[in-house]
Amino acid sequence: MYYLAEPGASYYIEDGSDKILFDTGYSSLLIENASKMNIDLKSVNKLVISHGHDDHTDGLKYFF
Repeated sequence: MYYLAEPGASYYIEDGSDKILFDTGYSSLLIENASKMNIDLKSVNKLVISHGHDDHTDGLKYFF
Protein backbone atom coordinates (compact mmCIF):
# COMPACT_ATOMS: atom_id res chain seq x y z
CA MET A 1 0.00 0.00 0.00
CA TYR A 2 1.22 3.47 -0.83
CA TYR A 3 0.67 6.51 1.35
CA LEU A 4 0.80 10.12 0.23
CA ALA A 5 3.35 12.60 1.54
CA GLU A 6 3.79 16.33 1.75
CA PRO A 7 6.09 18.82 3.47
CA GLY A 8 4.15 18.75 6.72
CA ALA A 9 3.71 16.74 9.90
CA SER A 10 0.86 14.73 11.36
CA TYR A 11 1.09 11.79 13.75
CA TYR A 12 -1.61 9.49 15.11
CA ILE A 13 -0.77 7.98 18.50
CA GLU A 14 -2.68 5.46 20.60
CA ASP A 15 -1.83 5.25 24.30
CA GLY A 16 -4.29 3.15 26.26
CA SER A 17 -7.70 4.73 25.73
CA ASP A 18 -6.17 7.95 24.37
CA LYS A 19 -6.30 8.45 20.62
CA ILE A 20 -4.11 11.44 19.90
CA LEU A 21 -3.64 13.41 16.70
CA PHE A 22 -0.41 15.39 16.90
CA ASP A 23 -0.54 18.13 14.25
CA THR A 24 -2.67 17.90 11.11
CA GLY A 25 -0.26 18.46 8.25
CA TYR A 26 -0.72 20.80 5.34
CA SER A 27 -3.78 19.45 3.54
CA SER A 28 -6.39 16.70 3.50
CA LEU A 29 -3.75 13.99 3.13
CA LEU A 30 -4.14 13.06 6.79
CA ILE A 31 -7.73 12.02 6.02
CA GLU A 32 -6.71 9.91 3.01
CA ASN A 33 -3.77 8.21 4.76
CA ALA A 34 -5.79 7.54 7.93
CA SER A 35 -8.48 5.90 5.82
CA LYS A 36 -5.90 3.65 4.13
CA MET A 37 -4.66 2.61 7.61
CA ASN A 38 -8.22 2.00 8.86
CA ILE A 39 -7.87 4.75 11.46
CA ASP A 40 -11.18 6.32 12.44
CA LEU A 41 -10.27 9.96 13.03
CA LYS A 42 -13.69 10.47 14.65
CA SER A 43 -12.34 8.47 17.59
CA VAL A 44 -9.56 11.01 18.27
CA ASN A 45 -10.06 12.32 21.81
CA LYS A 46 -6.96 14.55 22.03
CA LEU A 47 -5.63 16.98 19.47
CA VAL A 48 -2.17 18.48 19.96
CA ILE A 49 -0.86 21.33 17.82
CA SER A 50 2.89 21.79 18.23
CA HIS A 51 3.01 25.28 16.74
CA GLY A 52 1.20 27.54 14.29
CA HIS A 53 3.03 26.96 11.01
CA ASP A 54 0.84 26.00 8.04
CA ASP A 55 2.59 22.66 7.53
CA HIS A 56 1.37 21.61 11.00
CA THR A 57 -2.07 23.27 11.11
CA ASP A 58 -3.66 23.70 7.66
CA GLY A 59 -5.13 20.18 7.86
CA LEU A 60 -7.35 21.34 10.73
CA LYS A 61 -10.03 22.51 8.31
CA TYR A 62 -10.24 18.97 6.86
CA PHE A 63 -10.11 17.27 10.25
CA PHE A 64 -13.13 19.25 11.49
